[in-house]
Amino acid sequence: MTRSITSIFATAAAIGCLSTAAVAQDQMRMKVSSFIPEVHMLTQMTKNYLADLEAASDGTISLDYFGSEALGKATEQFDLTVEGLADMGVGCMVYTPSRFPLFGMLELPFFTTSSVVGTRLAWEIGAHDALKEEFSEVKFLLPVVPSPSQIFANKRIEKVEDFEGMRMVGIGPVFNKAFELMDVQSVSMGYPDTYLALERGTIEGGPLSWAASTGWKWQEVVEHPININLMGGFACGIFMNKDSWAKLSPEMQAKWDEVAVKHSKIMAETYDANDAKAIEVWEGLGKTAIEFPEAEREKLAELLKPVWVDWIETNEKAGRPASELYQIYVKTMEELGEPVLIDLPEYK
Repeated sequence: MTRSITSIFATAAAIGCLSTAAVAQDQMRMKVSSFIPEVHMLTQMTKNYLADLEAASDGTISLDYFGSEALGKATEQFDLTVEGLADMGVGCMVYTPSRFPLFGMLELPFFTTSSVVGTRLAWEIGAHDALKEEFSEVKFLLPVVPSPSQIFANKRIEKVEDFEGMRMVGIGPVFNKAFELMDVQSVSMGYPDTYLALERGTIEGGPLSWAASTGWKWQEVVEHPININLMGGFACGIFMNKDSWAKLSPEMQAKWDEVAVKHSKIMAETYDANDAKAIEVWEGLGKTAIEFPEAEREKLAELLKPVWVDWIETNEKAGRPASELYQIYVKTMEELGEPVLIDLPEYK
């Protein structure tokens, strides 16, 4: 009798092991690459998103996260995803601006007032066929649009003229054009390199959202935060290798699209909420924000209008529908009850 019971349990255990092994064997493992450091708020938000994707797959897919440039530099995230070195990538298209001239609209001066608004604009603009063509090499999962960039500098900035002659990190044609008009030297580098550059004085400052500034620990190496809402949120996103996406069933793809919309909203709301927390971090170090005067802000907005005009006309000459996107932008802002901070009637 004892031997029979032992045999039954042994058989059951063997079946259980076989079942577990079968599940493990059937599970599809995918690599997710990001250049974002562990301490950055986007890292945990990305991991939460990936956990929901795994849950939506009913355990059939395991997503292995490689952050802090483990698989590639900030400038390489898109390419390594296209090439299949990663199944998914988290990156900022500003690092390869020539490939995404229209999506770069998100970076224009005074583009948005918050991450929530910027994210809504990214979805609306991204639905245009021209944007779908820009991302035709991948499956674009969701946009990541931080709240507007403030300026953080090792120099007090209280008027437009104070920017003259400064060296600040600026990546891509939009930032370069804006800084040129402001008489600022634009220094291109990956944001993981900015901490040392600020510490050593290679650069004197740069644009970041409040929340992202503490993610990159700028409060340790920068003296003056300037509350200005200067630039739009960085044009970032999470994307997937097309062959990897094709491995998912149509039902699974639909579920993952739903998860993307959900987490896009969560990320935007979290960015805006964490701006307030970041301000507290700076103030805790005795570094209170300098409020850029409204009259100076209006003066700067007028100075930077040519950045928008140049973006529209350059793209239009290349056969890209920038005017249509501007009209979508204006329409969406009006629907949201938000001000169009740089009004260009000639392109409406």
